[in-house]
Amino acid sequence: MNGSNHSIFKVLAGTCLLFLLVLTLFTTDYFRSSSQSQSLNASPQAFRSNGLLYFKTQNTEIALDDNKSASIVQTDNLLTDQNTSLSYSYPLWAVDTSTHAYDEDIYTYTANNANSYSSTIIPGQTSSLCIQTCIFMFWTIESANMSVGVYIEADPTNGGVDMKIEVSNFNSNLSIVSVDFPYVAGFTGLGTSNADYLALPHRDGVVIPNFQQALVNTNIALTYPGTMSMQFFLVYDNTSGGIYEAAQDNESNLKVLEIANTTFSHPAFRFYWKLYAPNIFPSNNFTMDYFVTISSFAGPGWAPGALLYQSWATKQWYTEAGPVINRTDIPEWFKNIGVVWLDNTNESSDMLQTEKNVANYLPGQTSLMDIWGWNEYGFDKGYPNYYPPITGSANLQNVINQAHANGQKVMLFYSGALVDTNTTYDPSYPNESQYMIVGQGGGIYNETFSDGLVASVPNPDSSWWQSLVVNFTTTGVRDYGIDGVYLDALGLSSPILDYANATHPTLSGSAWWQGHAEIFSSVRSAIRQYNPEAVVTTEGVCETYIPFLDGFWDTQNQDTNSGYPDAVQTPLFSFVYGEYTLVFGTPVTFVTSGSQMLEPTFRFTLARSTASGIIPAPSILPYVNVNETDAMFMNHLSQLEQNFSSYLRFGKELPLSISSPIFQVPYVVSSSSGQLYGEYLDRSTISGGLYQAANGSILLELINPTSSTSNATIQFYQSEFGSSYVEAVRACPASLYSGVGTCETTNSSDNLSFSVPALGSAEFLIYPSLLNQTTSTTISTSSTSSVSIPGHNNLAVIIILIPLVVVIPATIIVIVRYHNRRAKL
Repeated sequence: MNGSNHSIFKVLAGTCLLFLLVLTLFTTDYFRSSSQSQSLNASPQAFRSNGLLYFKTQNTEIALDDNKSASIVQTDNLLTDQNTSLSYSYPLWAVDTSTHAYDEDIYTYTANNANSYSSTIIPGQTSSLCIQTCIFMFWTIESANMSVGVYIEADPTNGGVDMKIEVSNFNSNLSIVSVDFPYVAGFTGLGTSNADYLALPHRDGVVIPNFQQALVNTNIALTYPGTMSMQFFLVYDNTSGGIYEAAQDNESNLKVLEIANTTFSHPAFRFYWKLYAPNIFPSNNFTMDYFVTISSFAGPGWAPGALLYQSWATKQWYTEAGPVINRTDIPEWFKNIGVVWLDNTNESSDMLQTEKNVANYLPGQTSLMDIWGWNEYGFDKGYPNYYPPITGSANLQNVINQAHANGQKVMLFYSGALVDTNTTYDPSYPNESQYMIVGQGGGIYNETFSDGLVASVPNPDSSWWQSLVVNFTTTGVRDYGIDGVYLDALGLSSPILDYANATHPTLSGSAWWQGHAEIFSSVRSAIRQYNPEAVVTTEGVCETYIPFLDGFWDTQNQDTNSGYPDAVQTPLFSFVYGEYTLVFGTPVTFVTSGSQMLEPTFRFTLARSTASGIIPAPSILPYVNVNETDAMFMNHLSQLEQNFSSYLRFGKELPLSISSPIFQVPYVVSSSSGQLYGEYLDRSTISGGLYQAANGSILLELINPTSSTSNATIQFYQSEFGSSYVEAVRACPASLYSGVGTCETTNSSDNLSFSVPALGSAEFLIYPSLLNQTTSTTISTSSTSSVSIPGHNNLAVIIILIPLVVVIPATIIVIVRYHNRRAKL
């Protein structure tokens, strides 16, 4: 391109790109109307100062260096006066391209080597698109024959900053594979070195305390949809607040959140989204039809940041089917299941004893037995050849019949995403390898597992694989009378680019998850022709699959197995989508009596699941002689969750999830070498927070998995704004062996002293008469300052657990819903 043409191109391209971007945004479902903009309490401002380009909204101020790179150098939390200066400067964007030759490198073009740069601050009067003020930045990359435009505006829903990028590719030999956007590098000023936290939706969720030290030798890459269940992360000080960043992409396009250490000698991290092009082919363009948003929130903890995501996510098509309690596509028996039992055994003869044990452990309750390893060659062998069962059809049928006779349900394990390379696949398809995903090197993409399985990954979008999964799952329901299908790995597996066509790799946009959603929907439809109340579940949790499934299985005891040092598992997904999903978890194993280390761990992990509103799902081995006390504790938790299902299972969890340290409980995990070791967690009374039912009443739940009684006092304060009547009913068992019933009632200004019995629990119902009088909530303790939260009554709930004081805020968040476009299969 010569100089004169380049000058003309700059002018025309800049004008046209701005016009097209404005026109596109104006006509899309993502357009934010001027009426919505009035929700901002403060007008956004854009201005230049000292070589920096500032964009200031209600909650957040972002500063960019005003040059070619336009890197983000500072983000300020205006709610908490935190100045989070960034440690390093990185370009705002980068473009990954490929020539599609297997022996070629992938080239990256960044804003640093762009040939020109310009930015325009557009007043709100100029464009109806701009809420008050917006920024448009434009680059040309002459060496790559590309142009890049970045658009920034205020977000009226969270008071933050929204950004999107568009890349035009004029090179017929070059394909855009992905775009890294936006880069944010550093985060300092969040508090002391021991107070910076990173919350990630890795599966159900993890929180990494002091993450800048913990991750100094670790980089993170979370793929969505897959191991990353939602599209946001939080960086915050645990007491005051921090930064919220999210991709508001309701089409669930393939993306990877990458968190990389900038240097191994000084902790500083760069956060960016690797956004893959929906279609990869020469001369393709990349256009975001959604925003990445950055906003600030006030603490304490992660809950206020998660609520920002909830306010967006629960307005999307993921939750259009409504809360679980109202969904007619989920069978009632599954909504009210007591426990899901995981039986992983290759010895089918033992399954009958397992079923008898389950019936004894949970007298009078309906449980779901999830059987693994029953298939022809045993667990993780021979997929997708499942029949006949490993020790014959008659044996498996006998177990299923016995379970039904005991009032139980049975679900069988199937791998929904793997094909054992040692199998003959499906004899009716002699060239079945053509349906396997091809790697970038040209060969079939294989995955190797620690148990020896080497498996190919079928293309989930292929009719061959979809039909095959429907066939082998339908056989289980039709021929054996099972009540449910568990499709392993489908909900958890991350998208893989398919290079079957070297110049046009596929499965990059939404094709991956749409293939999985089609499998879920087809299996559901097929098996219900034989059993109208059969269920379909999968491994992992992911917002994209909520409408297509009856439930998710997720591990709740995998603190050390997330791969991140010092990570603590936290129910982020359950917190955001508690009303809209059923999740069963905690695959801890029942242990032999007399194990002083394992038994407290078993009780603790089950209690944590129950307190988080998750259906308990322990493993049970046929040869284990289960301790009677542990079995009764399990039975008690199951009854507890069912008796309060309108809160714990179908209600909305309110902030804040807490654990109250009193006694040391040994907690056991498996090391990479398979050895068991113990670490001590200070846990005695566990609370998943406060839960609100549809009628407005609130449940406060405390569970004590230890063998020592905890004494406690609740103080109810009369409202300063009027004489509202405060009533709370204690609905707790006096001991582990008693039923659940009403114990005591307290009125306003009363103190209620009680004990949380050893291996027991205490529940308090706070009735709606509390909730309609005043406008704020005050929470105070002797060790923290008072916190006022608008939108609720002036009730102070103080839990005093001798000898420590723990605060549980009673908070109600009102969320206004609006309709967004639904991604179609």
